[in-house]
Amino acid sequence: MIPSVGVDVLVRLGDKLTAPLRDVERTIARASERMNKRLKLSVKLAGGGTAAAGIAYGAERLVTGFADSIRAVERARGELATLGVRDLDAVVQRGYEMQTRIAGITADAFVRASYDIKSGISSLTDQGVADMTAAAVLVAKATKAQAEQMTSLFATSYGIFKDQYALMSDADFGNMFGAALSASVQQFKTDGAAMQQAIESAGAGAVNLGMKMTEQLALLGMMQQQMSAGESGTALRAFATNAARADAAFARLSAETDNPVRVRVLDENGQLRAMPDILADLKARYGETLDAFEAAQIKEAFGTDEAMKMINALYGQEEAVRANAAALEEAAAQGKDYTAAMARAADNNWDSTVVLLGQKIDALKAKIGDRLLPVVKRLVPVVEAFIARAFEWIDTHPKLVTGIGVVVAALGALAAVAAPVLLGLGALVSSWAVMS
Repeated sequence: MIPSVGVDVLVRLGDKLTAPLRDVERTIARASERMNKRLKLSVKLAGGGTAAAGIAYGAERLVTGFADSIRAVERARGELATLGVRDLDAVVQRGYEMQTRIAGITADAFVRASYDIKSGISSLTDQGVADMTAAAVLVAKATKAQAEQMTSLFATSYGIFKDQYALMSDADFGNMFGAALSASVQQFKTDGAAMQQAIESAGAGAVNLGMKMTEQLALLGMMQQQMSAGESGTALRAFATNAARADAAFARLSAETDNPVRVRVLDENGQLRAMPDILADLKARYGETLDAFEAAQIKEAFGTDEAMKMINALYGQEEAVRANAAALEEAAAQGKDYTAAMARAADNNWDSTVVLLGQKIDALKAKIGDRLLPVVKRLVPVVEAFIARAFEWIDTHPKLVTGIGVVVAALGALAAVAAPVLLGLGALVSSWAVMS
C-alpha cells in the first residue's frame, strides 16, 4: 500500500501538471463566449441593415413604380387636351383596351397617335378620335407598320376619300378604309408603310376626278410589283393631272390617223373613266402589246414619263385591275372584322404572347397608379401651402436656415449611408469574432 503522505504528493503533483490545461480551457471558454456575443451582435446589425435597405427600396419602388406607369400617359393626355379634346378619359380608356389586346401597342402610344389623328382631322368628335385611332392602330398591327405611320395616313386619307362616303360615320369610314388598306397589303407585294408613301404621293387628283378609293388602292398595289411605292403614287398623280390632255390627244389621233379607234380617258362629265375601261380602249387601238412607236405615241398624248410608267405597268391587265378592285371592295365591306383577323394572325406566336402578358401587367399597374392620383391631388394644396410658408420663414430667418441646413445635410448623409454601414459593421464584427 502507498502511504497517505505519498498520495497527497501525487495529487498535488497532478494539480500542478493539469493547471495549465485548465487555464487553457477557461481561456477558450471565455473566447467562445465573446465570439458568440459578437456573432449575435453581427446578426442583429446585419439584420437591421438589411431591413433598412429593404424598407427603403420597397418604399421607393412602391411610389415610383405606380407613378411611373402613368406618367407617359398623363403627358400624352395633356398634349391631346391642347387640341380641344374634352373626353380624354374615353381616349385613354380605349388605349388601355388596345394595350391588353395587341402586342406592341401601349396606352401612351395610343394617346400620342390620337393627337396625330385629331390634328389631321379637326372635325372629329372626341369619340371619333378614339374610334379612328383604334382603327389606325389595328391596321398598323395587321400591315407591319408603325402606329404613327398609320395615324398620319388615316388623317391624309380622310381628306382624300371621305367625300366618297359622305353618309358614312367617321368610325365606320375608319374601319372600312382600314380593311381595304389591309387587304391591299395582303394582296400585293407591299406593306403599310409603303402604302402610306404611295397614297400620299398620289394625292387627291385621281379621286377628285371620280376614281373610287378601292380602285386607287388596287392600282397603287399592282404598280408596286414593278416599281417603288413613291414611284407608283407619282405615276398615278401624273396620269390624273394629264388626263384631259391625253383625252384630247387621243381624240385627234382617232380623227387624223388611219386608226379610227379612240381611247377615251374621260367620260362625258369630264371625270376619269374606270381604269379597266381605259386599258381596254388602249388594247383595242394598239393591240395586245406595245411597240416602241406606239409607246411613244401614248407618252406624247400624256406628255410625261411618269404617266407612261403607269400605262406600262398595267397595260393588258384590265381584268386583273377589275378583279383586284372588287376584292378590295369586298374586304372594305367587312370593315373591322377583316383587319382584326389579320392582326390576330400577326399576334399568333409565342413572342407576341409574352409581350402581351407584360403589357397587361403594365396596364394593371397603371390602373392602380391612376386610382392613387386623387390621393396625391388632395395632398398637393397642403404641400403647396407648406412650401409657401416655408419660403416665407426662410426669407425671415436666413442665418438660422443656414445652421439648420448644415444639420439636415449631416442627417441626410447619415441616413443615406445607414444601411450599408450597418451591413458593413455587421460583417466586420462577425469577422472579428471568428478571429478572436
